[in-house]
Amino acid sequence: MARASNTRLVSHIDCPGGGQVWWDRNVLYVSHMRPPDGTSIYDVADPKYPKLIAKLEVPMGWHSHKVRVATSTGATPTFRRPRRATSATS
Repeated sequence: MARASNTRLVSHIDCPGGGQVWWDRNVLYVSHMRPPDGTSIYDVADPKYPKLIAKLEVPMGWHSHKVRVATSTGATPTFRRPRRATSATS
């Protein structure tokens, strides 16, 4: 395992199959590798004591190892299905 310099462990989150992590202000988003765990959302205002505030589950057969957050306003992001592409002439 690689070693980081000039860092210090403050706490850890024990989560099943953690994938990508995204941090936005006081909120940490952790994606998971296997269903039913989709994305876990933690309050990390006090990094020493992270608190699970929400958990999004995915159905069997889905793959959810990446997470992206498109807001830095503190608002809860809305997760939507992608729109179907249409041509400019239709």
